Amino acid sequence: EALKSGRYTSFLNSETRLPMMYMPDAIRGTIELMQADASKISIRSAYNFSALDFTPLELADSIRKYIPDFVLSFDPDFRQAIADTWPQTVNDQQARNDWGWSPQFNLDNMTKSMLEVLSHKIKKDILVQ
Repeated sequence: EALKSGRYTSFLNSETRLPMMYMPDAIRGTIELMQADASKISIRSAYNFSALDFTPLELADSIRKYIPDFVLSFDPDFRQAIADTWPQTVNDQQARNDWGWSPQFNLDNMTKSMLEVLSHKIKKDILVQ
């Protein structure tokens, strides 16, 4: 919506902080875990690995670096109650210690990448119509 209309109405309040991960980091992290030296893996069931956490307001600020006139408004709905039960961050220290996990994307370079990818998709969709 930032690219299409320059505005978005968030279904969460401005300060709801949630853990997130951009898919390229998730894929890379999974492959790195599968390729890690088995002697360094201390957990045999499951690892947490995380990348970043942010609020809708922080995301809007990041979007405005690339789309200065972007407008975000807030109209929390039933999803706010669900988000309120989620952790604000995920502790991935064991993954960092054991197999050297480190995300490549922060909020700003994730936002830039997503806007670039989506703008190409939108242009392609317009050409197809």
